[in-house]
Amino acid sequence: MTNEIRVVVIDEQPLYRDGVVTALASAFKKKIIEQGATGSDGIRLCLSLDPHIVLLGVTERNEAIETTRAIAEKCLSAKVIYLSTPGDEGAIKEVLQAGARGCLSKIVSGPELVRCIMAVHEGESYVSPSLAAQLLSRPAPRNRSVRNDNVFSTLTVREHKIMQAVALGLTNKEIAIKLVLSDNTVKRYMTQIMQKLHVRNRLEAVLLMRSSGVDARTS
Repeated sequence: MTNEIRVVVIDEQPLYRDGVVTALASAFKKKIIEQGATGSDGIRLCLSLDPHIVLLGVTERNEAIETTRAIAEKCLSAKVIYLSTPGDEGAIKEVLQAGARGCLSKIVSGPELVRCIMAVHEGESYVSPSLAAQLLSRPAPRNRSVRNDNVFSTLTVREHKIMQAVALGLTNKEIAIKLVLSDNTVKRYMTQIMQKLHVRNRLEAVLLMRSSGVDARTS
């Protein structure tokens, strides 16, 4: 990576923060990395540093949601990646609605953390395959919306294949390789899919699949 990237790491545990910073320092040649322990630290650092990426690992749900919302409103260049702890998958949808652009499990590997940061930094949304699998494996609501089913029926065969890949956590570049398409073609398809599903990003599309009972995990 040749361009400077500014990253803020927010987590209550200093040892975990240090591990993340070490992983990023070895991956990026040019970087500015700042640390904080609370959501308030995250907002303050965003206002002073104007970062590209905020890794948000606070465990209290309301703090995570309000911090994400505040950063999205006050720091337009910052993209929040929510670091989820085991068992708090229920908070993911709310954090996404508040403006997060990515979700990872805190037990993610260093390479996947870097992969997620790069995808979000380049304008994509990202959910780790493990979280996507957990979200899609949860039982769908009994009274799921007929509207949701009808919306998914408007997707073409190609769009369904792309959503299958999205559900597995693949980035646009990986989807392009898998389906033998160009990156720009995949981006155009994703724009069409989000318009048809009336969602703001691919993460909301994955959550909509789960809530509607649509299985996009198999070809």
